[in-house]
Amino acid sequence: MTQELMEMLQLTKQMSNIVHPHVFDQKFELDQRSEIYKLDVKV
Repeated sequence: MTQELMEMLQLTKQMSNIVHPHVFDQKFELDQRSEIYKLDVKV
């Protein structure tokens, strides 16, 4: 269980590294940004 969780976190981190620069480029409002992050976490 812990191993799977670690792998998921690692994957999410990699995805975030890809998405974050794009998100910050767009100058979204904070609430929009948090919505995007919530979507990232669900995936």
